Amino acid sequence: MIKKSLRLVLINLSIFYFLLLTVPGIHLRNGSHSFFILVASLIVIHGLVKPLINTFLRPLNLLTFGFLGLFIDVGLLFFFSHVHKLLLFQDWTFPGLTLEGFPPLPGKNFSSLETLLVSALILGLMRLVLFFIFL
Repeated sequence: MIKKSLRLVLINLSIFYFLLLTVPGIHLRNGSHSFFILVASLIVIHGLVKPLINTFLRPLNLLTFGFLGLFIDVGLLFFFSHVHKLLLFQDWTFPGLTLEGFPPLPGKNFSSLETLLVSALILGLMRLVLFFIFL
C-alpha cells in the first residue's frame, strides 16, 4: 500500500512538472508552495473524488468515449486557477514544428482558455500513460 501511494505521489509530481515545462502559458502564482498544494490536491481528487464521479457517470463516459474525463480535468484546472488562485493561464504562441518526412505544423496563438484545454489534455494523456506503466 505504501509503495502504491509513493508511486501515486511521484507520478503526479512528474505529470505536473512536465505540464509546467511543456506548456508556456501555465504559471504558478506562489512558486513551489503552490506546486506542492496542487500535487497534493490532485492526489486526493484523483484518488477519492474522481472514482466516485466515474462510478456515477460511467454510462455517460462510455457514450462520449472518455471525453468526460477531459471535462473533469478542465474543471479541476479551472477550479485551481480561479477559485484557489494557484495557477495562472496566459495566452501564448506555438511557433510551429517542422520534422523531416512529416508535413509541418503551423504556428498558432493560444488563448488562456485554449491553454486550459491543452493543459487538461496533456494532464489526462500523461496520467493515462504513466498509470498504465507504473500502477
